[in-house]
Amino acid sequence: MNVVSLACAVRIYVICVTRAECPLTMGAPELAATSSAAVVEVADDAEGDRWKAMADAFDFGGLSDDDDDGSSGDDRGDLSHVRPNLTPSTPQPRDSHAKARRLLPVRWLESPSTGTRDGADLEFIPGDELTSAAAADKMDAGAEPIYELAARFTREYRSTQPFLTRVVAEHWTRDSALGRQGAPGALEAGPSTAGASRVETTLLFAKDNSNFLGRGGLCDRTDGVPFHEAWSHVAAHAAGDTDRRCYFRAPLAVELRRDIDFTAARVVFGGEEKVDGSGANGTNAPPHPFSERTSSVWVSSPGCVTPLHFDLCHGLLTQLGGTKRVLLIAPEHSRSTHCNPPSHANPNSSPVDLPLWLGDSPHDEDAADTERRKYPKVANVVGEVYECVLTPGDTLYIPPFWWHHITTLNEASTSLLLAFDPTAEEGVHPCVED
Repeated sequence: MNVVSLACAVRIYVICVTRAECPLTMGAPELAATSSAAVVEVADDAEGDRWKAMADAFDFGGLSDDDDDGSSGDDRGDLSHVRPNLTPSTPQPRDSHAKARRLLPVRWLESPSTGTRDGADLEFIPGDELTSAAAADKMDAGAEPIYELAARFTREYRSTQPFLTRVVAEHWTRDSALGRQGAPGALEAGPSTAGASRVETTLLFAKDNSNFLGRGGLCDRTDGVPFHEAWSHVAAHAAGDTDRRCYFRAPLAVELRRDIDFTAARVVFGGEEKVDGSGANGTNAPPHPFSERTSSVWVSSPGCVTPLHFDLCHGLLTQLGGTKRVLLIAPEHSRSTHCNPPSHANPNSSPVDLPLWLGDSPHDEDAADTERRKYPKVANVVGEVYECVLTPGDTLYIPPFWWHHITTLNEASTSLLLAFDPTAEEGVHPCVED
């Protein structure tokens, strides 16, 4: 490692582990004039953005424009000692690029030795309807003591490998209004309905009506939109009343979280078995290792895309309503993702349309061939791309620096995002390269 690389590693490391929260990079939308909230064009240097204190569009931490490399000096970049030797299980595609579409399944925390039960194993082709068999074939979250799952997370997955789990959301989806029905449930059920309706959100509209990510003009944003009003835009698109897709982000305010049980999440990811259910000052604040500032609710129209990017923080994405497809690439393949340069508004993102490149996009084959010629190095990750389809009750753990591309599928989606910082002992991967 040269001096420049070492300096960059130290700089990224300090950014990652010393911040009290993970910064934002999400863009913003134009809003129909139904709110008194002002519409503002996203500025790359919008230092006053209050949402920079929270995780962004499944982008828990952004690099500053001058951060271009980092390395831990340890062996965390080499995942061979923890990555299982999996054989791609996605069925042969229905086009001439069979190899491009072979995807690896994401493992379940509850079942480390039996592989996966996600859409890939069940011969689910993205774009097809989820079958009742796929929905029924879920892991039994109560089959193993939770402290054993916590030990497995620490031993096999932390910072090195994504996984799926049901145990984290077992109580959320059963006992909380938000968990049972997603955004509509938070608005319609329980004594906190009026309060939830008034929670202020950030409503986003993508300029290409598809891609929602970061600074640099991809999106327009309206701040301060009441939750019920933001939901009305998502619902209108889901019902076919408008062609405009939208995405909105809400803080995990007390009105939304008051009946959420964080016990399992704290035990598995924080290593603490005893949890005070009342939270700080009786507000049920997200417990350690999570924080209120990096906990948020995300609601999206069908077809919304979060383009390929990586984050600096650990992330938990729990699906509460609708379905999402997630593609993931390990950080050692960062050079093959054609990562945007440090001067880019979103330096921790990639211009590659990964589903299109892999042949999973509805576009014609000529468009896919053009994408492959434009970004030839992606060929190096074929056979190393992981896939899962999140349905209500599923939680996906995304380690720091893992690239991921997320698509909302055929109905409106509600997701709960919890992010937490790496510890000082965890390494930094050199995933921003020259």
